[in-house]
Amino acid sequence: MQRILYDQTYRRQEHKWQVRPCKHEPAFVPVRGPIDIDRAVRLLFGLSLTVITATQLTAGKFARGDESAQRRLAKFYLYDDASLYQNALNHLISEKKPDLTTVNSIYLELLRRDPALPDRWCDVGETLASIGQMDRAERSFKRATQLGANVPQILRELADFYAKAGRYGESLPYFGRILTLLSEYDSIVFDYFDEMKLSAQDLGEGGALPTLRAANAYLRHLLSAGNTSAAKDLWNWIAVRAYADDSVAASYVDFLLERGLKDDALNAWAAYTGKRNQGYSKSTFIYNGGFELKPSGSRLASKCPSSR
Repeated sequence: MQRILYDQTYRRQEHKWQVRPCKHEPAFVPVRGPIDIDRAVRLLFGLSLTVITATQLTAGKFARGDESAQRRLAKFYLYDDASLYQNALNHLISEKKPDLTTVNSIYLELLRRDPALPDRWCDVGETLASIGQMDRAERSFKRATQLGANVPQILRELADFYAKAGRYGESLPYFGRILTLLSEYDSIVFDYFDEMKLSAQDLGEGGALPTLRAANAYLRHLLSAGNTSAAKDLWNWIAVRAYADDSVAASYVDFLLERGLKDDALNAWAAYTGKRNQGYSKSTFIYNGGFELKPSGSRLASKCPSSR
């Protein structure tokens, strides 16, 4: 008995990983083989996430109502940036004279933690423009458009900045880009055009009407607004470039006729139809009298009588 215990004691001291079971003791079998690294990493990640979440909740309660503490915690990702952003908005909305310097400093902190988000650059640009730092504001907006070159909301921020500053020519390419990307922004962009009161030539050369669709959509906007002079100017610009189709031309002609501008309507229709019906307004005032062409929808074009 003593010899057996002595042998076990010796083996434990000299080769602890080689302990063998004996009939006088419970069996002990060491675990051998490679460590499951994936499982260990998952466990470590889950534990870290639990600790961080608990710390954030505790820190959030501790810093409740203390903006300076919230900002310090946010630097170590222990406070939610969305809540900090809401604090900045509260300054702008609830205060009669908001502290724009404080708001801008919050926006800058958020930007440092997420510099790839174009919205962050726009926020900084807006506050910089509000406190008169126009050069820095312009650089912020331009950086935003570099990061969000295909996002209409971001492009509008820079275009709006130029428009408010009276730098209309610099805003036009960005408005044109918006019209190319998304038709849902047509009414918003066209309201800017109405405020600028630029000629169609200026809009076209500035890149504000880059496509046939954009030009025709703006003409329809002017027709619905009843802006006769601007509609005539834009129609002449469109007609030279052959951007119009039958539907747009018919709408423009009807618009002129409703205002008693019969000569302008006849001339516009004659110029639009061109070689399709030679002699119109010269030897005859009947367009498509033989019904060789498809119906255009214009009140100046011949229409087939409805069959009964």
